[in-house]
Amino acid sequence: MFLQNVQVFLVLNVYALIIIIITSIIYFKKERQMQIEDITYSKLLVITILLSVSGIFLGIIVNPQISTDINLICFVNKVYLIFLSLWIMILTFYTFCISLIKNDNIFKVRKLFKIITIFNIAMILLLPITVKIGSQNTISTGWSIFYTYAMFGIGFLCQIICIVIDRKNIKKNIYQFIH
Repeated sequence: MFLQNVQVFLVLNVYALIIIIITSIIYFKKERQMQIEDITYSKLLVITILLSVSGIFLGIIVNPQISTDINLICFVNKVYLIFLSLWIMILTFYTFCISLIKNDNIFKVRKLFKIITIFNIAMILLLPITVKIGSQNTISTGWSIFYTYAMFGIGFLCQIICIVIDRKNIKKNIYQFIH
């Protein structure tokens, strides 16, 4: 059962990687003005690729037949969590940029997001991860994982709040889509 779950995880990450690479090629081939929204979206694409690659690598090494090095599994787990944290922070900042923040305040908000991101990365690195390797599976738990999931949830909630607050602009189709 465990190996089937890992295989599904790997297949989904490979498909996600292929889709994001195609999206990135299309996006980066076009010229754009490189406003803060474009720069943020570019970073989001790159982080998504790194997140998928680290997810694939993590999916491979949690197989007890491939790796039983707890330190390696912990390290790759933390790398994956850092990319996950970066991804949600960049997406949340992007949502703020296109919905609530006016141009003159973007750099102040970006500085705040950088500070929060550095704090999140420090917490992920400092908080522990426990890895238990069985004959059929490898289980990772710990405060670092719980912290990242909590930050992911808070970022997602902030995005929903931004959309709800700015819903009048959504109805008026004021948003410019990335093309």
